[in-house]
Amino acid sequence: MKTFEALNKELKNGRKGAYAPYYYRYLGYKKDLNAKPDELRSNGVYALFTESLAVVLKNEWIAGNHFSLFVEKDESELDEAMTIVNKFGERHFGTNKDHYAPNYRHILSAGIPGIINEIDASLLKHADDQKKVDTLLSMKKAANGFLKMIELYIEEAKSCKGKDGYDDEKLDFIIANLDALTKGAPSSFPQALQLVWLCHNAFVMESRGAMALGRLDQYLYPFYKADIESGAINDDRVIELFENVFIKLQNDIINICIGGQNKYGECEVNPLSLCILKAVRNCNVPGPNLSLRYTLNTPDEFLDECLKVIGTGLGYPALMNDDVNLAALRKYGYEDDDLYDYCMVGCIE
Repeated sequence: MKTFEALNKELKNGRKGAYAPYYYRYLGYKKDLNAKPDELRSNGVYALFTESLAVVLKNEWIAGNHFSLFVEKDESELDEAMTIVNKFGERHFGTNKDHYAPNYRHILSAGIPGIINEIDASLLKHADDQKKVDTLLSMKKAANGFLKMIELYIEEAKSCKGKDGYDDEKLDFIIANLDALTKGAPSSFPQALQLVWLCHNAFVMESRGAMALGRLDQYLYPFYKADIESGAINDDRVIELFENVFIKLQNDIINICIGGQNKYGECEVNPLSLCILKAVRNCNVPGPNLSLRYTLNTPDEFLDECLKVIGTGLGYPALMNDDVNLAALRKYGYEDDDLYDYCMVGCIE
């Protein structure tokens, strides 16, 4: 496993320009500055996903990184882009569009093509409501942009085959997983992790850098369990794939939640929880923030493993009192399905 510093150096060697994700939204906006607000926004997002670079690093198993947003433009052009983009605002923490836990369960069950089908169904249902139609068409364009971004990564991975320093086994692995995601919902653990990671990258591209990965050990567990039982994967491989993702998390405000209990009081720590814990320990970087929903029936042996990681000086996982938090949320009237599925976002929320 390469360190983040090594990955960073590998990409930046010979690379010029500035990290400017706003520039790609500018390309979309300027196509029609008089478009309706919904269409304008979707034009910007579509360009962000389809005009930015698809970069595949030499040691990646899971494609996608934040370095795809470098642009080589002169300062005056970047200033113009920033001026235009600022007229329309951004979706970030300051505008209450960040520090959320996306519904990854739905994303994984539907897949991107499935979500586009859901939008098409809504378009038929609301055909007589032009405001909703405008919004849905904009949503569909953004989703199609995301799908196109996946296709661009496939093309880039194929173009890297045979190049010095690239491993064709890794490239074939990436290509197969991405290709499956263009056709439907993920059907394996690597495909599911790849889709979650690309979604997170999409949020970062929009300047939403604190979107939580949430209860990773819960919504990825069905894929993990099926692959373990079929012999398609083992824990060492799962840990390696997690490491490949976690080492690329550059900021320390992305939160991952493990453990917790369900509404029957049963502890939900599972073997995937331990894989995540080990991967965070092995990466040994400031982010992601790892949080354990600790409850009285958390297995002692799992708590011991958590304490060993905390004791290295890394400081993770943060121990969150599940019983206290559940009681606090219940006091405010949350439904049980939401109550027991809570997670942390940001750094300490």
